[in-house]
Amino acid sequence: ARLVNASESRFYFIYKELFGISLQHDLCNLRLQRARLMLMNEDISIEKVAEYADFTANTILSDNSKNMPV
Repeated sequence: ARLVNASESRFYFIYKELFGISLQHDLCNLRLQRARLMLMNEDISIEKVAEYADFTANTILSDNSKNMPV
């Protein structure tokens, strides 16, 4: 927000207007994509993937990955 000289709330509004998705939702999607790639390409536990992808609980990762498009 500081880089574009806007308040935080204004930045969130502009982001959603430009991309059609909230910043929080977009960041969550990126973390899910990263986690999915790690699970597909690495021999690593879901607990470690959740940790690396910044999910606080692996149940959140499991719940969200079920709804993620392929």
